[in-house]
Amino acid sequence: MINRIVNLLKNFFKSSIKPKVEKPLLQPKCVDRTAPKAKDSEDASLCENFLKLLKNYNKDELPKGMILYHGTIELGTQTCVKSSLLAGTRKWFSEDKIYAANYAFANAGDNLGRRYLWKCRLKSNLAGIEGSQLKLSQKSPWKGEFPWKFPNHYHLYARKILGEKASYGFFNEYVNGIYQEVLVTEHNNVIEVIEVIELPDTKEKAIAFVSAKTDI
Repeated sequence: MINRIVNLLKNFFKSSIKPKVEKPLLQPKCVDRTAPKAKDSEDASLCENFLKLLKNYNKDELPKGMILYHGTIELGTQTCVKSSLLAGTRKWFSEDKIYAANYAFANAGDNLGRRYLWKCRLKSNLAGIEGSQLKLSQKSPWKGEFPWKFPNHYHLYARKILGEKASYGFFNEYVNGIYQEVLVTEHNNVIEVIEVIELPDTKEKAIAFVSAKTDI
């Protein structure tokens, strides 16, 4: 009888005492409880001087229905000729079909496959900033990385200047009434592919071919 009472008392005290929970010595490094939201983080990464520089440029807007061209190689990592797909988050286009055809041969080599001219059309108006890549590169925060850093980060600056939009344009090299280079961010929001044209095997032949074609 006494043993039974002792066991009952032991069980009572065990159930009334909460087990001690060991706290981890360190929080996981991947968790940052003070990290800002994604948009705040993007805004914090903007260079104020570069933003001021872009604000000084003129604003422009390309109209819905405008034809733009894009030159590529067959083995590009972000294009699929068979499905007429231009992948990625941004692309450079041109109002000048000859300029775009020339760009298709920018990368030299025999193992890049055939070259193509993409004829595209704006599905809606494209608001953007008219500027000079050359002048911007001289005052950019990316120095030698400007050629790829600028188009990858441009949408962050454009959003600050132009407000929230589906896509943004940067219009470079205005020659003879047309833009030689048109950067379009999130291009699939505003660009539709009309046709993909295979170009001759040399740049000289390609330029002659495109120049002679009035229906491109």
